[in-house]
Amino acid sequence: MVDMDKNEQKLLWRQNLELLMDRIKPIMEEIKKNGTFQSGIGISDKEMVAAFFLGEQFYKQKKYDRAMIIFQGLHLLDPTNKDYARAIAATMQMCGNYSEAGIQFLFTYFFHPEDLGMALSSCRCMVEVGNITQAYFILNSIVEAKRYPLDAKNRDHLKDCKAILQYLEKLVNEEMKKSEIEQKKSTSGESALPEAKK
Repeated sequence: MVDMDKNEQKLLWRQNLELLMDRIKPIMEEIKKNGTFQSGIGISDKEMVAAFFLGEQFYKQKKYDRAMIIFQGLHLLDPTNKDYARAIAATMQMCGNYSEAGIQFLFTYFFHPEDLGMALSSCRCMVEVGNITQAYFILNSIVEAKRYPLDAKNRDHLKDCKAILQYLEKLVNEEMKKSEIEQKKSTSGESALPEAKK
């Protein structure tokens, strides 16, 4: 693996996220143009709202398995609806599936880049499972890309993002220093493990 400094890693993450978001945009436009499964099989918006309400009730009652089935069904019928995708991610998060929830929040953000809260939730999940470096570079790339409108809600999210980025940057720097020390020890022949006490 090629060693990269933090700025090179930031640039690489930002380029990869931009590329992914550029690829997702035409897919969403195609779905909107040709219609969703919901419109194809004739389920009304009112029926979708009623089902979502039922899923929310299960979620509030902590019946996450039932809520998940409803949210996934709704998301399959209309993958453009961010509320369905967010509900899936939130349910995963409540079940302790932070890795999966983080990915779901992130993909939902890619489909809805106007909602900075999705990216923030994704990074919180990543931190929960110890993916600090990944969370830092993704959140940094998203903030620097500036693909979101600066409405009141996103201004608040942006403040949170910047505060989290400062905290994560400190942790990432500590991780990188530890990694450099271990690498130096391994190349110099020293053991990276502490010596056993006699």
